[in-house]
Amino acid sequence: MAGERVHTLSPSAWNRYETCPRMYWLSRQKLPRKAGMAASLGTAVHASVEDLLQVDLTGRNSDETHWLPELAEKFLKQRWEEEKEVFFATPRRPMWKEKEWDKAKKMQRGAIKMLLEFIGVIGVTPLKTTIGMWRNLLSRVIAVEGELRTSDNRLMGRLDMLFADVDSNGELQGWVVADLKTGRAPSENLKPEVQRQLLLYRDILLSNNPNAPPVKTEGWYTENATRYTATG
Repeated sequence: MAGERVHTLSPSAWNRYETCPRMYWLSRQKLPRKAGMAASLGTAVHASVEDLLQVDLTGRNSDETHWLPELAEKFLKQRWEEEKEVFFATPRRPMWKEKEWDKAKKMQRGAIKMLLEFIGVIGVTPLKTTIGMWRNLLSRVIAVEGELRTSDNRLMGRLDMLFADVDSNGELQGWVVADLKTGRAPSENLKPEVQRQLLLYRDILLSNNPNAPPVKTEGWYTENATRYTATG
């Protein structure tokens, strides 16, 4: 029908409906936003990692060390204060927990550890991470915080990070969708709803890029600095 509004479904909306149809319905009613400490913490960590993946290292010495911890904390503090401002501007909110700052720093360190391991840098602390190592990581970044949407506008999602997966010779082997998770890490396998979310991201990406290389989707959990691959 001409002029009919297309309904767009996201993984989070899908999971909400499966959990409770009424919860899903309420989420569509444009009710006043409710703030939450866990969500604010997660957003701050996500944003600070995205900042690190878009940092300009022009003119820096490749062998330079001792730069990453200070910059990482600077970005996190900026994002933390931004989230705090949004939190207090939200009428429906609990108490802000400043003590969660240490947890946010730990989560960010977990994310940095996974980023370094992704490029084969194992056992190197942020303090000893060189500019050259981080440049190598940045060269693998295809997209940061992007929207995925099918051509018919029926399915959509928010992409945290998209990386090029290369072999030891630098040859492209595929793409890796990395979804940063600041919640509780799975004891063994990904939860079905997370598995579905990640595979949906993969399928949207492939539908929009028919000539794309193989795509792998992973949940990157900051709690235990572990990557979990979605299969199916």
